[in-house]
Amino acid sequence: MQSMTLEQLRAANNAGGVSGITLKGQGGSFLVQIDPANTTRPIRS
Repeated sequence: MQSMTLEQLRAANNAGGVSGITLKGQGGSFLVQIDPANTTRPIRS
């Protein structure tokens, strides 16, 4: 699992590097899945 700050996510999105984001509830926390635009491997934060 990789981590990313909100500022890094914004920069990646503004640069066109993000094709989608999914927010999933998981117990008492949540998981953010970031789908990059230039690869088929999702990045999880």
